[in-house]
Amino acid sequence: MTGERTRAVNALTALVRVNDLGLDARKALTSVQFAEVSRWRARDEELVLAIARTEAIRFAKRIGELDQELTGNDKQITELVKVSEAAPLLEVKGFDAVTAATCVAVWSHQGRVHSEAAYASLARVNPLSASSGNTVRHRLNRGEEGPGLYPSGFHLDGKGRAS
Repeated sequence: MTGERTRAVNALTALVRVNDLGLDARKALTSVQFAEVSRWRARDEELVLAIARTEAIRFAKRIGELDQELTGNDKQITELVKVSEAAPLLEVKGFDAVTAATCVAVWSHQGRVHSEAAYASLARVNPLSASSGNTVRHRLNRGEEGPGLYPSGFHLDGKGRAS
């Protein structure tokens, strides 16, 4: 859902920047502006602007719906994590309910992560071959390959420990 929300925000921002709909979109749009656009009504204007306004309203309403769904999901996940073995992780700086739930899923049973390489693969920071011809090189996985069961927790854990 967060990906869909991001796509809707980007589409709305592009639409408002390209068409003069009476909204200042030089900076990132705010939740107040999303609410304002969702309350717009159709106007008597040229066809291109009327279609752009209708689409802007549709995107803004969808962003509002997704925000509500994401808030509800976050509350539900938080409640579930509070009664699980991941509850202590909520006290650790940098961990939220989603990250704690992801950690439980990754470390679900003994032997799930059998080596440092397996852990790196789950975190999508394992080395990948970048060889060409006679040259043998490696680069870090930037999230393109692997199961990615631990996409943000590794990063947040590092951020929390660094600060």
